[in-house]
Amino acid sequence: MEGPIMIYSMTDKESRDILKALTRSPKKVKNRTMSSENQENLVLERSDQENRMSSASAMGEYQNTQSHPVYSAISFINGQINRMDLNDLKQKCKQNNLDCHGKREAVKRRLKEYYKAQKLIEAGLLEPSVNRNVDYFVVIDFEATCEERNPPGYQHEIIEFPAVLVSSADPPHIVDIFHAYCKPTINPKLSEFCRTLTGIEQSLVDGSQTFSEVHQQFQVWLHEKHQCGTKYSYSIVTDGPFDMGRFLFLQTQHLRAEYPDYGLYWVNLRKCFANFYKGDFYSSTSSHQKLPGLQDMLYSLEMEFQGQPHSGLDDARNIARVLIRLISDRAFVRTNEKIVLTGNRNAHPTPHNYHARLQSVTAVTRKEAEAIYKSQKQAKNSFKEQDALQADA
Repeated sequence: MEGPIMIYSMTDKESRDILKALTRSPKKVKNRTMSSENQENLVLERSDQENRMSSASAMGEYQNTQSHPVYSAISFINGQINRMDLNDLKQKCKQNNLDCHGKREAVKRRLKEYYKAQKLIEAGLLEPSVNRNVDYFVVIDFEATCEERNPPGYQHEIIEFPAVLVSSADPPHIVDIFHAYCKPTINPKLSEFCRTLTGIEQSLVDGSQTFSEVHQQFQVWLHEKHQCGTKYSYSIVTDGPFDMGRFLFLQTQHLRAEYPDYGLYWVNLRKCFANFYKGDFYSSTSSHQKLPGLQDMLYSLEMEFQGQPHSGLDDARNIARVLIRLISDRAFVRTNEKIVLTGNRNAHPTPHNYHARLQSVTAVTRKEAEAIYKSQKQAKNSFKEQDALQADA
């Protein structure tokens, strides 16, 4: 069997109601006071609606295809898959040379996307080689100074800087790794809690370079060595909003340095994972759905955590494993969060913005994500043109 086919993902109903999904009005949300978790769930619902729109758009210009028999065929297959138990689902994956690991919702989505792609290719509605994801994903998971109970206004400093470069090319894979420890300057002595949690010893950071030096090396690795943002399009990927929205933001404020462009937008993998696989296989015991953490995502895919939890590099590697599984299952992994900076981007921190924490993080709309993608695509085309001119000179 040929490798995975990269396509935008769609929900089951879209297979038979694609045009209706594009034209119907969004559901109204009841006017009520919402908790922070309910607000997060609302963001998920809106993001899911946007994903459906993006999915349809990416599949092509659906002119006069609502009555195409392929959608009835896909709908029939989806109904059969919905009625299968986990053993039957895994057996069907095995027959099609697909990965068999995962809880029911994950395996079910994998099968549906596989058959959908096959049917659309057979009908001439999908190009087999289309990859709608960016060229590279850069998985970052910082470790920072901390106390067992952080006092108000505690000044976190990044002490471990890992980045895992993942290619979305078929098959998706890890290309390279950047990794360095950073010497803290505000609180140079690590707490016992921090050392135990992260496994980072005092001697390790004492002998390391400062964050400013490490950060400069990372940007050379990202933009010069791997040409991200010029020759290749890319997205930052994190496990939640904290790496960019808290740790990198506060670190640049400590240094009175400008917040870097690469950290303005990123993929919160928790949201992407929840939107794609759906289901309640990652839910907690609470009455409402919560975004899955790294351990939840690994569990739902029947993966074991490899390495030491809270080691920045090991965390980043495992996040990359989940990302690769998503891409292999034909997910469209798009930018979905951003940091909103007001005033001076290199302003010195104050007690107020320490307490503000994540108030500066917000969701990215579908239109914004498309604009970011198009901007990087234009940069790629411009780079190719200049490269061709230099080659001819």
